[in-house]
Amino acid sequence: MKIIYIDGRFSGAVDATSYDQLEGRVIIAESYGNPFRGTPDQIAEDALHRLNCPLSPVIIDSACGTDEQGDFTSRVEFQAVR
Repeated sequence: MKIIYIDGRFSGAVDATSYDQLEGRVIIAESYGNPFRGTPDQIAEDALHRLNCPLSPVIIDSACGTDEQGDFTSRVEFQAVR
């Protein structure tokens, strides 16, 4: 499943399924334009929250950093677990 953020804001999901089918799946959240302001954990938690999913993220890989405005994440790959 892929979660899209545009300029750091949630835009939608590709191949969205019900949360009970998300357990164990690998999910990629990407922000196009300006990055998501926050850590990889924060964008993964935000993505699951937007999907009304009570699972927790386990980060696999991410593209993130820190600049004069603080932490940012442009891409995170995670697995949804109980």
